Amino acid sequence: MITNATAKVKRYQRVSEDATIRDYVEVGTEKVFLAPSGDETRPLATEYGILGKAYDCFFYKKTDIKKGDQLEIRDDKYDVRGVKDFFSGGGFGVLHAITEKKE
Repeated sequence: MITNATAKVKRYQRVSEDATIRDYVEVGTEKVFLAPSGDETRPLATEYGILGKAYDCFFYKKTDIKKGDQLEIRDDKYDVRGVKDFFSGGGFGVLHAITEKKE
């Protein structure tokens, strides 16, 4: 489990005038709570075929994170497989991203 880590958020997009040249480009940095996938997300991890490589990431609701983004947390990379609202209450919101740790 990693708490209060900084994640570089990267998005796959065009990197030159030639529309065919694309790469992951850093679009921001965000604080993240990261933990191996738990019982609640095990069915999704199984559906995505990433059981054993799945991690739950939790962000502040204002975070610009999308399915298909890539996260760099410390020296590891994670592909974002899905994002949903996790909690909203009392003026505080949390986003949950299910991610796949890259080897």
